[in-house]
Amino acid sequence: MTSLAVSYQAAGDAYQSQAVGTAGPLQLVLMLYDRALAAIARSEWALKNKELGSIELAHQELTRAQDIVTELMLSLDHDQGGEISTSLNAIYQFCLDQLTQTNLSKDPAALPFVAKSLTDLREAWAHIAAETGE
Repeated sequence: MTSLAVSYQAAGDAYQSQAVGTAGPLQLVLMLYDRALAAIARSEWALKNKELGSIELAHQELTRAQDIVTELMLSLDHDQGGEISTSLNAIYQFCLDQLTQTNLSKDPAALPFVAKSLTDLREAWAHIAAETGE
């Protein structure tokens, strides 16, 4: 990597760290969704374009998406959330199962369904954030 590329990477990392450090809870949730959706899109591209190294990229991005969905699952407050947290947990579990299966099979067929589910949830959280002013 050139020194200019390293400099850009360092600046990007600093910006992202600052954004995460100053974000409120709803904004952090939106960031998680955005990162998961980006990882799914990259993994889908990599699986459909099986060039040298793209299978490894797909694996890395699918693993990243799995980690994020797991984090979303672990952040649910089942005591406070009641039926909503139970429903979210079921959706997250479906997404996690599909991501895991895709990572094992290297067949991207399920990824649009996972992306749609997460996009719909992201839109709902964005609506809540807009209504609460966060």
